[in-house]
Amino acid sequence: MVKSSVTGVNFVWSYARNTSDFSVNYTEFSGLGFNDTYKTGVTIGPTGSEKGTVRNSSMHDCYHGFEVYNGAGVLLENSVMYKNAQHGVFLEGSGGTVLNSNIITSNSRGVYMDYTQNNTMSSNLVFSNTSIAVLISNFNSTADSNETLNGNTIFSNASGINITNSSNNSLVSNNIFWNNGDGLYSNTAGSLKIQANNIYLNNGNGISLTYSPSNTLASNNIYSNTGSGVLLNEICTLNSIVANNIYSNTGYGFSMNGASHGHALRRYGFKRGLFKFRQRLLPYQYLGFAFRRRLAGL
Repeated sequence: MVKSSVTGVNFVWSYARNTSDFSVNYTEFSGLGFNDTYKTGVTIGPTGSEKGTVRNSSMHDCYHGFEVYNGAGVLLENSVMYKNAQHGVFLEGSGGTVLNSNIITSNSRGVYMDYTQNNTMSSNLVFSNTSIAVLISNFNSTADSNETLNGNTIFSNASGINITNSSNNSLVSNNIFWNNGDGLYSNTAGSLKIQANNIYLNNGNGISLTYSPSNTLASNNIYSNTGSGVLLNEICTLNSIVANNIYSNTGYGFSMNGASHGHALRRYGFKRGLFKFRQRLLPYQYLGFAFRRRLAGL
């Protein structure tokens, strides 16, 4: 166990540095990072050459639970990050990190990916975090992130997944429910692949896209959210929305607000909930919709 007292020098700034073959297994980290100038915790980096694995370990009551700073090729697996003051997992400027089969709970944010690319998050449980469960951002940039979130279960957080200024991410087969906000929210985030997710019982919209063009929403089950199933809001154009089941939402099944046009909607299963267009559509905007089957509920 690696543990610091509250009044001592309690940080691990670079637990693994300048190494391409480290391994941590069955280790507990507690109380790290609060007195460090950089406010970290367990940190791997910062040269970009660090590669290795952390398995079957726990990080709790730290500032950040687990951080990869400019590292590459790090695997965090079968570990628990809980009761950390800021993030359970913080990836900053890193690439090629894999988060697999971890439990991330009771932190401020669950997972924060900041200026990152080509990371994978799969089969994790992210729940009961007091802020956003998963935040992906490239602030002041619209760079492609190419992050992949696959098979995660995200529930009972202040909000689900938030993507900002980050493009070409893939969200597939995730379960997103019981969050006290939108299940998935994006702002200035284009070319997202949102496929085969179950998004339900969120205290907000199932999926909310703002200033986010050219996304694909396919084969998702979106139901029993207190807002709309899908909300396209403000200059959110050229999205492909295909073969989703959207029903039993308190708001509309599909709602469009602001200058949003040129979408293709195909093969729907609407069991309850109508469309709502919150602006007057111009003729070319009508032509942007392709209805290839009769939509139940219309």
